[in-house]
Amino acid sequence: NMKQLAAWVHRDKGLRFSPYAYVDTKNDLVFTREEVEGLMNDSTKRVWRTFAGSGDLIELTFADYYKRFVYDADFIQKAEIAVNKGLGQGTTINNLNEVYPKEQYDFVEYHIAGIDPSVEGMDWRSLRLVFEKIGEDHALVGIIHDQWTP
Repeated sequence: NMKQLAAWVHRDKGLRFSPYAYVDTKNDLVFTREEVEGLMNDSTKRVWRTFAGSGDLIELTFADYYKRFVYDADFIQKAEIAVNKGLGQGTTINNLNEVYPKEQYDFVEYHIAGIDPSVEGMDWRSLRLVFEKIGEDHALVGIIHDQWTP
């Protein structure tokens, strides 16, 4: 529900999408609340950084990015959930706490330790939602996807 998601987006800072644990403040795409609401129906292909391992450009519409780097596993039904605690850890540098210091930000991590038992956890996934603290309230500023990478 993009309208509901957009309602959570920080009014001034917008929402940054990071395809991997390393948040790239120069190259990750950031969208305003108004833009977020219409992203699922936007046919524009954008460069969302590069794929880990190959270095090929991640050039996708938002709908395709969403399927690959936001909700690529059943995080609602199958994830372990933690607040302000990292659950998934791979080889990619996780700089969440540097970009989003805990004094100003909270995050919720949804983590699935593995999907296919035959690959022994080399298909784990995490989805981190980062919220800026605003008094007693919060506003969404980041969606970080993380996964096992070679």
